[in-house]
Amino acid sequence: MGLFDWLRTSKNEKIDKAIKPEIIANISIKSSSKSTSQSELNSKSKKSLKDLNFEEIGNFDPICPNCSVSLEKMPHRKMKCPSCSKFIYVRTRPSDRKNVLVTGSQVLLIEEQRAEQSAIIYGYYETYLEGKKRFEKEKALVTRKLGINPSYSDVKLSLYNKELLEHANLNKWGLYRNTKFNMAEILKYENNLSDALYLYLEICYLDINGPNNITSGISNSELLERYPHFNPKQGLIAPGIVKIVKNITKELALESSEINGMFFDATKKQQKALKLPIPAEEAWLMFEKEL
Repeated sequence: MGLFDWLRTSKNEKIDKAIKPEIIANISIKSSSKSTSQSELNSKSKKSLKDLNFEEIGNFDPICPNCSVSLEKMPHRKMKCPSCSKFIYVRTRPSDRKNVLVTGSQVLLIEEQRAEQSAIIYGYYETYLEGKKRFEKEKALVTRKLGINPSYSDVKLSLYNKELLEHANLNKWGLYRNTKFNMAEILKYENNLSDALYLYLEICYLDINGPNNITSGISNSELLERYPHFNPKQGLIAPGIVKIVKNITKELALESSEINGMFFDATKKQQKALKLPIPAEEAWLMFEKEL
């Protein structure tokens, strides 16, 4: 069982518990009087851009970062390597501002470098370091579970999986949707296109149902009627997600019937677990028109 399969199984086992009203009702958000304020934490950061020592990722020569085959010319946008057929991405490297050719995994590492750079520039480096600590803690946990040294993507997926459960507990369904999108993006860059497509289809179904972020603990039926967890009147089909689905469908050479099967496999589980107002069959008819 791969990491994504393990995460999916783990999430499905917990998601029903995560959305039970009695559990939601017991959630309380506590703040310690001894805790340091965020502004105080950030003001203590003495890290500067000069202190950064980023790994130099990627190739600035026309060489495929996947298989090391020389290319005819330096590409200026994403392309498939004519030799290994893997995607080559073009990114600006934070360490020296050079345009380089990178793999999907390296795209994620460059984004992490940019995040650290931004944390220094905009004054939230201590917050960034807290995130790094969570990452290292999760990395150790995933290492013990899988028995191997996990990649950056493995750890991020595991962290996002926990975020999903947290958002479900707190009825933050808009944030829940966004976390699924972050997971799908990682899988896409890792060229795990089938699993990425599965998540993008789940996201489409959530969008159609209009996910909301509801204040924790609301149980009054009148308030829930006014501020439902999902409001189809606010639903949409995001053109950007549709474009991604089309691209992956083309890349995997999938037939319409296969997409239909994947859509129902993904959405039926969500409809049952989250009690979504729009049936999967109706959502498919809406989504199919956009493909």
